[in-house]
Amino acid sequence: MPSTVLPATKKILYTLLGVAAVVILLPQLLWLLMEEKPLKVVVVDKTVGSDFREHASLFWLLNHWKIVKPEDGAEYNSRKDYYGFHPADSIFDTFTDFNLSDCDILYLADTYGVFRYPMDYDMYERLVPKVKIPALQLYGGFTEQEVTAIERFSRTGGMLVAEFNTLHNPAVRHGDSRRLQRLLGIQSEEVVGKYYEKLDDAPLWMKELYSAQTKMKWEFDGSGIIITDARDLHQQYPTIIVLDADDINIPVMSIHKKHHPIMDGVADEVPYYYFFEYVKPETSAVVLAEFSLNCTERGYEKMRKANLPTVFPAVVAADSSLRNFYCTGDFADSEVAPLLMRFYGAELPLYYLYSVYYVSNQTRFFWRMYVPMMKNIFSRADKR
Repeated sequence: MPSTVLPATKKILYTLLGVAAVVILLPQLLWLLMEEKPLKVVVVDKTVGSDFREHASLFWLLNHWKIVKPEDGAEYNSRKDYYGFHPADSIFDTFTDFNLSDCDILYLADTYGVFRYPMDYDMYERLVPKVKIPALQLYGGFTEQEVTAIERFSRTGGMLVAEFNTLHNPAVRHGDSRRLQRLLGIQSEEVVGKYYEKLDDAPLWMKELYSAQTKMKWEFDGSGIIITDARDLHQQYPTIIVLDADDINIPVMSIHKKHHPIMDGVADEVPYYYFFEYVKPETSAVVLAEFSLNCTERGYEKMRKANLPTVFPAVVAADSSLRNFYCTGDFADSEVAPLLMRFYGAELPLYYLYSVYYVSNQTRFFWRMYVPMMKNIFSRADKR
C-alpha cells in the first residue's frame, strides 16, 4: 500500500509545482516578449517626498505597459524622469528644464510644492490660527512661462492629463490658473475635501477655524470628510464643513462612471478615500465620471445648507477631441508594490480580486478605476 500511495503523492506534488511554475514564470515571459511602446511622457511633480508616492503609481504603469523613452528605448525612472522637486539633492527644476519638444503626453501629477515650516509648527498655528498655509513656500505652482508652454503644447496636438491641486496652489497667479482651467474645460469652484481615517488627524488650522466659525469645540475622533469652501469672496477664510460618522454611510464616497469609451473596463461605484475638489465643467466639456457622497439624512442636510451637491464631476475631458483631461481627485498618489510590474496582465486578476475584497484605502481604486482608465487614455496618445 505505501509503495502505491507514495508515487501518487509525488505525482500530485510535481503537478502542483509545475502549475505554480507556469503561473509564476509564464506571465514574466510574456511580459518580456511584449513590444515596447516609445512615447515621450513628461511628468510634473513639484511635491515629491522620499518615497516618490505622488507619481510612483503612474511610473509603475509606464513600466508595466513597456512605455519607453523614444530617444534611447530606456525605461522611465520614477526617481529621475520627472520635472519638479528632487528631494535627494534638494534640487528644484526651473523653466529651462521644462522641455515639451516632441512630448506626446504631459501629466500634471502634483504641483502643491515644497514649504519651510517653523520649528514649532503647532505653536505657530496657534499663534496665527487663521492663516491658510502657515509656512513659507519654497517651490511650487506654475509660472506664466510654464502655462504658456503648456498651452502651446496642447495647441500642437499633445495630450494633457492633470489632476487635483493643479488649480489651487497659492503660487499660481489667478490669471494663470484661469488659463489652465480654460485649457482643461473646467472652472474651479474653490471647494476642496479630503477623507480622514481619523478626523482628529486634521491640521490644527482647520480645527481652530472650525471652532471659531461654529463656536463649538472640535471633538471629532472617528473617520469622516472635511471640506473647505472658499467660494465666498467676501469671506477672508474658507468655511469648514465636517461630515462625521453620523453624516455618512459606508462606502463614504464612490466614483460612478459614464458610458464612454474612456471608461471601458472601469468598474462602477468604486470607493474612493482621498483628496477631491469641486469643478464646474464648461459647456464643451465631457464629464466621464462623477463622485458621489453617500450621506445620511443629517449629512444631506449639512450639504444642502452649505449649497454643495453630493454628486459632482470626478473626471472631465475638455471637449470631444479627448486630448485634455482633468481628474478632480488625487489619483496618481497611490501605493503600488513593484513586485508584479513585470507580470503580463497582472491588472486583470487584481481587478477581480478587489471586486470582492474590501479595502478602505486607495488600493481598490487604483486597480478598479485608475488602471483601466489610464490604459484607455494612453491608448489614444499618438507619437507625434
